[in-house]
Amino acid sequence: MVRDLDGATTLISDLTDQQMCPRSTVAVLRILGRVRTAVRAGHAQHTGTAPAQDDLLDLRALGQRSRSPAGIRQPKTVDLRSIQQPWLRGLVRT
Repeated sequence: MVRDLDGATTLISDLTDQQMCPRSTVAVLRILGRVRTAVRAGHAQHTGTAPAQDDLLDLRALGQRSRSPAGIRQPKTVDLRSIQQPWLRGLVRT
């Protein structure tokens, strides 16, 4: 991972983990995904944008954990735009 990220300028980008670290193993990509989720959440908090303010919620950034030992492997999101009632959308966001 360190070798692949040697020239990277940021971990907060639209590139996939595989694109950022093309020579890494699945286990390393899983770790990179967790690191990038934490970095994105920290950046959002630093800039004053809470992860729950968006209409597309990343459950990992909000602290959601999987029951399996492997953790959440794929990005798990909730799209609040599909909820028509504003009060219910706000409740889910909270």
